[in-house]
Amino acid sequence: MRDPELMLRLLRVAAEDRAGEIHHLNLPRHDLEHYSHHLDLLVDAEHLRWKTALGEPFQVARMTNAGYDFLNAVDQGETHRRRFIELFNAGRPYVEAAKSVVEAVTKITGG
Repeated sequence: MRDPELMLRLLRVAAEDRAGEIHHLNLPRHDLEHYSHHLDLLVDAEHLRWKTALGEPFQVARMTNAGYDFLNAVDQGETHRRRFIELFNAGRPYVEAAKSVVEAVTKITGG
């Protein structure tokens, strides 16, 4: 099952990293499969991209511009975060729900 709150947390983890990355080795071992699945979903949505770490046998997920744009929009206030979760839980595809929030914030800020 997809967890929009986990997806937001993973985007925040990447955003807080100096290189905008999430390393598989830094994820909780007890639920690595669940976390990896959600990373794959964020890659599908083009908010993250997979890359291989130099000299390392594991993958790294790197935040994309679209991921930063969405996270910035959803973090503009609780109203935007709730709107995203409501749209997502009502059956809107993740990408559409995310785009809706980005567009709403852009209209408000005039960007």
